[in-house]
Amino acid sequence: MLVADTHYYRTLAYTLDGQLCTDKQIGGVSGHSPGEFAFVTDTVCDSQGCFYVGEYGDSDRIQKFDPERNFLLQWGGTGNAHGQFVRPQSLVVRDHVLWVADACNHRIQCFDIREETPKLIN
Repeated sequence: MLVADTHYYRTLAYTLDGQLCTDKQIGGVSGHSPGEFAFVTDTVCDSQGCFYVGEYGDSDRIQKFDPERNFLLQWGGTGNAHGQFVRPQSLVVRDHVLWVADACNHRIQCFDIREETPKLIN
């Protein structure tokens, strides 16, 4: 189970019986560089084992990590243009599509995550 630890700039992982998996944490450092976070909102895992982390604050972006939790890429940024976000709040992955609830823009944005750079599809 993945849990957004918003004000500590990280995602925590737990077993289903509630044991914290400290080796599976993503983040923990406040900042704007790759692998650093503002306020984490949600984390999901795709069928390849990659992780997508949404964050808001000064970043309003999605960061992608490989199965070993190494940073791969990021996209988004604060704004209301297609592909930008204002508080990407909730994430869902289904059939190679990342659905992002772009909360303060009052919309859902969908991205094809099979591409090296995710492609907006809506």
